[in-house]
Amino acid sequence: MARELRSQAQTAWIVRGLWSLPQFLRAAQLPHAWFIRRDGTAPAPIAACQYITYACPETCTFCNVTQAVASWQEPLDEADQARLIERIIPRIPTIAIGGGEPLAHPGILEHYARIKRRGGRIFTVTSGTTLGATKARRLAEIGPEVVMFSILGDEAAHDTAMGRAGSWRRSVNGLQNLLDHRDPRRTRVIINCPVDFSNAGTIRSVAALGRAMGADAVRYTWVSFLTATERMAEPHEINYHIVPDATLEAFDPTSVFLDADALSREQRGYVSFHPALSPDERGRWFQPGGGVSRRCQSLWHTVFIRPDGSVVPCGHLFADPVGNLLEDDLDTLWNHPRLKAERLSQWGQPFPVCARCCKT
Repeated sequence: MARELRSQAQTAWIVRGLWSLPQFLRAAQLPHAWFIRRDGTAPAPIAACQYITYACPETCTFCNVTQAVASWQEPLDEADQARLIERIIPRIPTIAIGGGEPLAHPGILEHYARIKRRGGRIFTVTSGTTLGATKARRLAEIGPEVVMFSILGDEAAHDTAMGRAGSWRRSVNGLQNLLDHRDPRRTRVIINCPVDFSNAGTIRSVAALGRAMGADAVRYTWVSFLTATERMAEPHEINYHIVPDATLEAFDPTSVFLDADALSREQRGYVSFHPALSPDERGRWFQPGGGVSRRCQSLWHTVFIRPDGSVVPCGHLFADPVGNLLEDDLDTLWNHPRLKAERLSQWGQPFPVCARCCKT
């Protein structure tokens, strides 16, 4: 449990500004729910994660959304988006907006503004490739608390991972546009770099870029994936980043771990790696059948919402929603029997899909 709490605290620190005192007090109820009551019933959620669209101009090789975007629902129209936000905020004041590419959604700026008008706090993730100067100025005026840009290594590695030539330049330009206009007292700008098989040798370039441009922090995430063999053992219907067994078997992570340790020492407080892994856990991350054995805390504190307003256990277990927030009561959905069952399952061996989750 101490490892999970340390990792969650590290994540909360890098996105500081998103959490209010009442939310921290609400989070203090979680250990009682996990260890004392132990019936899978969670206290009221402290955050929501909305995948506002699954559309994206990029085709990132590691992205779980990319794997099955054609099979998912269309996003809500403006009226239903407004109604959805009215049902979430202020009951859940912190909302993470992702995708797909949220900034490619035609109504995204009004969506952000609506959340802020209702007193919400925003964390959003973007590739930055669609963030021109005018849109960046408007986004800065709205003032989301945290904007996280995906930079996937040096220019060559980034373009390869995103599947389009020139993506790195467009992402960097979008990042610069927001940095030029944001008020650093209102909006924290972070670079996120998933550490994948293809970019492992270029992670230092991302930290150097962040420092040079004036980003507030650089967050590295160990890539989430399943091998083809591991996928066969997963009981859920999922769409996920599947890596050929041979790719994992041929990958030696020794040098990237050494680089990560050196970066963490050299740029303490600016660079961090997520999830926070012990040496033993880190060694298992890139082993066949590996990963970590941790209880998922996101199941207990964050409600996950698909583009059509339906609620799913998490961003990976999205195949079968428990209901829709436009039609059903939040409290009923939050402690739906299937959601409680997923939470209770974490007392046993985590599912294969959970073993390499960046949220652990």
